[in-house]
Amino acid sequence: MTWEIFCGKAWSTKAAVDAYYGVLKISEGKSVLLEEFAREMIVDEELHLDEVNKMLRKSGDVQPFRS
Repeated sequence: MTWEIFCGKAWSTKAAVDAYYGVLKISEGKSVLLEEFAREMIVDEELHLDEVNKMLRKSGDVQPFRS
């Protein structure tokens, strides 16, 4: 995978996290199952964002990647 693909993947994952936060906000107090689904998806996507960020950094860097 190239740098551009990773950056695009991070961008689409961030959009997914934002969408799941929207689902969570809409479902709060209305559907426990939908709330739990949104929370689980947020966790999964945020962990994925961290993994992509780690792959974009140079070896030994500990600061988050900045494009």
